[in-house]
Amino acid sequence: MSSSAEAEPRLVVTAHDKNGTSVFASDKKVGLFHPFGPESSSFAVFDTRGSVPVNNQEPVAEDAQSGLPRCLPGGVLFSITNLKPGDQAPMHRTESIDYAMVVSGEIVLSLDNGEETTLRAGDYLIQGGANHAWANRGTETCRILFVMISANKVKLEDGTELAATVFGKP
Repeated sequence: MSSSAEAEPRLVVTAHDKNGTSVFASDKKVGLFHPFGPESSSFAVFDTRGSVPVNNQEPVAEDAQSGLPRCLPGGVLFSITNLKPGDQAPMHRTESIDYAMVVSGEIVLSLDNGEETTLRAGDYLIQGGANHAWANRGTETCRILFVMISANKVKLEDGTELAATVFGKP
């Protein structure tokens, strides 16, 4: 029996009919994306938009599952990440501000200066382009909810811009 952090999440989407009345556009389970194999971390991207403010008449993206959750430049992304016990995500930086909440389990967040903190179910995080890594050192799958909004690159006093990295590389 799988835990709630391993179950396919239910996504309910609202919209409007031709008269402007609120309606349910869909109510379905969203499949989990396993880019590193079926026994490793999984992701579900619920929606991604290419610009903000968004157009509320535009349908929810149906092809959002095609890759790792990454916010489009100028856009926004809504997703979850499930990290199983022993799984980790290497050091990386996104060009976004990430609002996150640990839904279940616990996760260790490491920064490139060596500092770490443990986030537990119910904890929130605002991450502004920090180079970071995740490690599940617990005994249950950790589910984290993310809303990522495109942001400018972090710019140092000397003018150097910190670019996005994936798996520790630009």
